[in-house]
Amino acid sequence: MEDRVRERVEPIVAHLDDWVIANGDGPRDRAVYLVGPENTRVLVSQPWNQNNRIEFSISLDAGLYNFEPYNKDNRPQATVSASREPMAAAKDVKRRCLDPAIPYVRELREKKAESDAVNNARLRLLEALASACGGKVFGQYGQPAEKPMESSARRGEHGNPSVKASLTYGKRVDQDTDGPDRVKMEIDYLSQRDATDLLRWLRFRLWPENGQQGKLL
Repeated sequence: MEDRVRERVEPIVAHLDDWVIANGDGPRDRAVYLVGPENTRVLVSQPWNQNNRIEFSISLDAGLYNFEPYNKDNRPQATVSASREPMAAAKDVKRRCLDPAIPYVRELREKKAESDAVNNARLRLLEALASACGGKVFGQYGQPAEKPMESSARRGEHGNPSVKASLTYGKRVDQDTDGPDRVKMEIDYLSQRDATDLLRWLRFRLWPENGQQGKLL
């Protein structure tokens, strides 16, 4: 299948500047791709049950799919007849898929870079919280902390005095916050005396009365 696709697309690529044919990256990926400016990759395939057609569609790195719009109607793609004159097919594919694919992929990469920067900042905040209590940062179920909104700074074990600090979104919950992240605290298994002392300190630290605000311990 892949060899036949390659044979059919080679005459078309001959009329495409800055685009080359490439094979998949490994033994499980034997597909045929076009690689163009900014390392934009386009998958070339034969649509199911359409032996005389060639389909061109964007191929994204795994980390970019989450940044595509929910409505993918504008996702660049093109299908042409395998018997069409190569130069005409190349112009059609270039207009409908290849040219718009470059800015489409660029925008997704920019969104991912912005998201990565936010997540890295959040991980640094979690590390600072962990340092403040002498604990460590853990991911969900004790896994490595890769997703900061699913991770937490912790110290202590179940049944003993323990603290868990995790992040919650700021002003906007439907996307990356445009305000500061908030910290959610869970403190367990304190003695009555320690709990009373802590609550008294929090009372004057967070809800100052008579203009008097508590100071950090």
